[in-house]
Amino acid sequence: MRLSRFRRQLCTELAASPNARFVADCILRQIAGCSQTELLLGEAEISQHTAEKCRRIAAQYSAGEPLQYLLGEWEFYGIPFSVGPGVLIPQPDSETLCKRAISELPRGGVIADLCAGSGCLGISVSVNRPDLTVYLAENSEAAFCYLLRNCQRYPQSTLLPRAGDVTDQAFVDSLPLLDGILCNPPYLTERELQEVPPEVSREPKEALYGGKDGLYFYRCIPILWRKRLKTGGRLYLEIGMRQREDVCRLLARQGYRVCDVILDIEHRPRVIVAEKEGIGYGEEEHVEKGI
Repeated sequence: MRLSRFRRQLCTELAASPNARFVADCILRQIAGCSQTELLLGEAEISQHTAEKCRRIAAQYSAGEPLQYLLGEWEFYGIPFSVGPGVLIPQPDSETLCKRAISELPRGGVIADLCAGSGCLGISVSVNRPDLTVYLAENSEAAFCYLLRNCQRYPQSTLLPRAGDVTDQAFVDSLPLLDGILCNPPYLTERELQEVPPEVSREPKEALYGGKDGLYFYRCIPILWRKRLKTGGRLYLEIGMRQREDVCRLLARQGYRVCDVILDIEHRPRVIVAEKEGIGYGEEEHVEKGI
């Protein structure tokens, strides 16, 4: 069957989706190996086997399965990452964090990507800044499998994946002193978790839920990782759209100077950049375990 005809049929089968053409083209690029030029010209031939596979994926997507999981790969910061059930799907909003970290981390520095998931933050920074040594910490066994796979795709970078709980002091102490910390922690509140779209509900809860008020990891990480961060070292924290004031307040109490709050592509507060200063009041606070 000619590509142009099958592409129209696939869009019809995906008509319930507001992004039918985009989804169809993603499927055709990944499954049929079509280039953008081939999609535009539409003259290539699609085998029956390939067409059936594309239709199966379209049907699963229409039933609520995330497209990224179905394709097994998704691009972030211009780099392909392996993804699937059990790992958070990379989102373009998080590229805001990468862009800033790439531009200002010290040359030859050592950094950590906490709650790394697929590794999209740390790996993207490393690929663009090969002078950096990047530790990537992830506690979920399922997500860690994808993290290892993605690290292996970029052997030219100094990537050091570590399995462990970023809120466990013994694990924290196992890492060296750091020039910077990147983190996109779970930050949805209890209510927000109940209201996520169906496709987001397929992603792992532990990568989304940040405690009843969504701030659990923002209380833990700045305190527990403070001794691992060099004086003048920076935290790059992704936040939810309504968390700016709360997270800035927590960081100030914990001995950090908030340097900037960066807006994402939708002009919403997305990343807080904070620098380690002297001892903060939060240093002596007790951090409740469990959420």
